Amino acid sequence: NNGIDWEILFSMSIHDVTKFKDLKMTNNNTALSFIKFNQSSSDNTIIIYDLATNQVIEEIEIPYASTDRYVKSYSIYEGDSNIILMNTKLNFGDLENTYYTTDGGENWDLVYSKTDYDGVSINNVAINPINPNNLILTRGLGPTDVDGGLFVSNDAGQTWINKLPGVVLAPIAFDPFNANEVLVGTGISFGDTVEN
Repeated sequence: NNGIDWEILFSMSIHDVTKFKDLKMTNNNTALSFIKFNQSSSDNTIIIYDLATNQVIEEIEIPYASTDRYVKSYSIYEGDSNIILMNTKLNFGDLENTYYTTDGGENWDLVYSKTDYDGVSINNVAINPINPNNLILTRGLGPTDVDGGLFVSNDAGQTWINKLPGVVLAPIAFDPFNANEVLVGTGISFGDTVEN
């Protein structure tokens, strides 16, 4: 009713020092996904919350054994919430990886590591809503003269093609009427924030 009445769907104790971010619809609009971020431990997970049952149905953790870790960005395939692309930053340092799973996080493939690509960090990730093998990464700044780029994979991250080298990019969206058309926005990365 246009914001007159509100209903609480999910909450946690304030003592958990937890916040939520990156709220997205998933499971063909039957569930919500979001990042649960614990500020005291810097540990976070992706939560999938079913709207019909008002229950958390999945909690997906980062595939790395570290106490300081967080999800920078993620994408869940619309047709199957077991297919996830997740960009992570680890130990508040230079280690940054992007992982891909097709089984809800039981097994992960490392598809992008900042250290293997001139130290250029990822600003955002996306899975094509009609093709789970078509992955998109927008890249930020690097420590050398290599910056930016739109990385596109058609084989679930096994190989990448840089479509816009040198252009720093951040947001990604797909045309709702033609998922083969990708919209990206420019952005400059300062640490872990993005300006558009």
